[in-house]
Amino acid sequence: MYTHAAMFALRPTFEGDRQKLTSELKSLLESQRDSPMVLSIQVFVSDGESTHDVLLLAQFTNHDGLIKLRETPEHRKIIEFYEIYFDDKLRATVDGIAEN
Repeated sequence: MYTHAAMFALRPTFEGDRQKLTSELKSLLESQRDSPMVLSIQVFVSDGESTHDVLLLAQFTNHDGLIKLRETPEHRKIIEFYEIYFDDKLRATVDGIAEN
């Protein structure tokens, strides 16, 4: 099983409804659950006490599943939304296979 973990943060200069935007990103990410490449997706939204606003944990059968998901039009919609409100310099990711 291959896991993709990503943390996202709104732009530091963002002024507006943080809850609305983080909830919208959460919905967009969770919409990927129906993709045949995805085994599971969990999305967490910060309660305001965290360094990041959203945490994504996604599992795939292998790395190719993640690559194929990134090529879909649905994933492109997520990227377009993300690029407007979230700071890519503050994004953090960890990808890999869990060792037992």
